[in-house]
Amino acid sequence: MKIRKKTAKLAAVFAVCMVLSVFVFAADGKYDSANDPIAAKSYVDSEIDTLEAKIAALEAKLNGASGSSGELTALRTELETIKSDLNAIKTSNNGLAYTKITLKKGDKLYAKDTALEIIVRSGTGSVISPFVEEFQQEGLSDITTGKELYNGMVVPFNDLLLIPVGGDGRGLEIKSPAVLLVRGSYEVK
Repeated sequence: MKIRKKTAKLAAVFAVCMVLSVFVFAADGKYDSANDPIAAKSYVDSEIDTLEAKIAALEAKLNGASGSSGELTALRTELETIKSDLNAIKTSNNGLAYTKITLKKGDKLYAKDTALEIIVRSGTGSVISPFVEEFQQEGLSDITTGKELYNGMVVPFNDLLLIPVGGDGRGLEIKSPAVLLVRGSYEVK
């Protein structure tokens, strides 16, 4: 009975210490949303609006400009820099968006440098994998079903597929004209 009481007391002390340590660590860290890698759409939209307002103001200044050529050159440089930044924000998908590609029969799609996600939207294709040895069968991961697709297998329609490593020879051979959604670095041969 004494052992149970001691164990219970020790567990209670341990639990209190754990709870207190969580509060100490939480209080110590200072959250700064400006450094948070995840941004809300409203934040990105407001940043785009700010840049567009700066562009409009600089263009208005340049249209009615009267100043030295050095000042005008500095304004034009600033304007081009802001336009370039805005274009980068608008066109950058940070790897989050899929790209629609159309391939013809006989085309072969490979992951280039990194992993590649593929969704077959129309047409047919089969898996290309150089790993066909008895104990090293690797192919494409069918994320939708949780199965591995091996060399020569037909690719399911509308399933999310993953080539986990780029440049190792795994890919997709198109058997009939196809439309695919892809995310990642790829090459077509």
